[in-house]
Amino acid sequence: IMAISGTTYNVVVGWTSPIDILLKDDGATPTGTLGGSATLIMKDANGTAISFTGNVTIQDAATWKVRVSPDASDFATAGVYRGRIKLTDDNGKVGYYPNSSWDIWIVNAEA
Repeated sequence: IMAISGTTYNVVVGWTSPIDILLKDDGATPTGTLGGSATLIMKDANGTAISFTGNVTIQDAATWKVRVSPDASDFATAGVYRGRIKLTDDNGKVGYYPNSSWDIWIVNAEA
């Protein structure tokens, strides 16, 4: 099995600008059309869940692009976090992207 690393995202404490993400399945764009609802699952270095209250919306179903729109409190503490997008389709089926290594989210201090 080939290990595929996730993507690294760098943001700054207080970041609220949208972030577009192309979802990957084993390093490639999934087949079919993206549908359902999406959420960002984040954890700290200890594996403790981090509350993400912003929105994740589908931007382009054909290319599997989603947009993460964080609230002001979502990236409030500098540190290194891991995350992935959880998709729930209209039939309640769940998938995670990336489905290999976690994405890395680095929250940098403002100054």
